[in-house]
Amino acid sequence: MQWLLIALLAVIVFYAAPCVVIFILTFYGRYDPKAAMKKRYFIPFRSQIDEAAARLGSLDYEPVAIKARDGTTLRGKYYRGSSDKLAILIHGYNASATSNFCVSGLALYGRGYSLLMTDERAHGESGGRKTGFGLLERYDILSWLDWAEKNAEEKSFFIYGVSMGSVALAFISDKLPADRVKALCFDCGFVSPREQMRLIAKKHHIPGRIMIPFIRVLAKLFIGEDINDTVVGPLSRSRIPSVFMYGGRDLTVPLSDGREYFAAYSAPKLMLIAPEAEHTMCFIAGGEKVKKPFFDFIDKYVK
Repeated sequence: MQWLLIALLAVIVFYAAPCVVIFILTFYGRYDPKAAMKKRYFIPFRSQIDEAAARLGSLDYEPVAIKARDGTTLRGKYYRGSSDKLAILIHGYNASATSNFCVSGLALYGRGYSLLMTDERAHGESGGRKTGFGLLERYDILSWLDWAEKNAEEKSFFIYGVSMGSVALAFISDKLPADRVKALCFDCGFVSPREQMRLIAKKHHIPGRIMIPFIRVLAKLFIGEDINDTVVGPLSRSRIPSVFMYGGRDLTVPLSDGREYFAAYSAPKLMLIAPEAEHTMCFIAGGEKVKKPFFDFIDKYVK
């Protein structure tokens, strides 16, 4: 019996406890909206990003607050453009709408698009203290879409997700109303939370193969979602024209994930790869080689 207790204690100390810590650090907390600006790959474009952020910040907007399906208060900013087109912008993990979309958002606004710049749950001004690596956030996209359908003046919607925002969008892509949502953009999204966690664990020399199954159990219990879910199924069922954007030097989400996204999709689609771009930097680093085909594609469908 004594040896059994020692063995049980060893399991708790050397296996269960680290899994619990990693789970809490990954899924719980308040995420700093300015953290993305400190990332190494933002530095070469910092002046361009800061200038775009300042210009965007000078525009008038309407603050928006909605309730997610689980009661969490979500907040965003609605910028009225000059056309009948609305871009709904969904940022990434530990980032913000400003850090992920100030350049692309300003470009969309300049072409007449209205903007709905959202704060993800547990980020920025939105409520909540847990995130879902795209699994919870997918339902929030439906809540934002519901607000837009009831309150926005525009009739044609374009939804643009970056990183975790792209994952959330992919998970819900087959549930979006094609009569209102005319086009989508998936920017550097990963295929599944499990595979992304496995990649992160490998980079930090953590035995993910051993720990992730237990973290999966914790996620089912406390998040109510399965981290093994992949975006492949929903993407294969979507019928909305979509752009896929990835960086050739992205060390956070590999280009192979983008190719898997693209291969799964059967609706009209366009793949844009910026060879020198790192994570979330495709639109900026790609310059006109990305921006021109990007706008040519979405303008064809969002009218």
